[in-house]
Amino acid sequence: MASSTATMGNLPRGVGICTSIPDILYLPELVFSYMATLLYFIHTILSAIRWKSF
Repeated sequence: MASSTATMGNLPRGVGICTSIPDILYLPELVFSYMATLLYFIHTILSAIRWKSF
């Protein structure tokens, strides 16, 4: 247990988290998933409004 708490002090903080290549490549995935979800919800709301107007 003591060894796991000792390694916790060496974790990066702030921008230092995104300094490795896999972490940098993960950011576009995060942005794309956010945009896809946002567009899906906008589409759902506009479709519901259109459906109610008939």
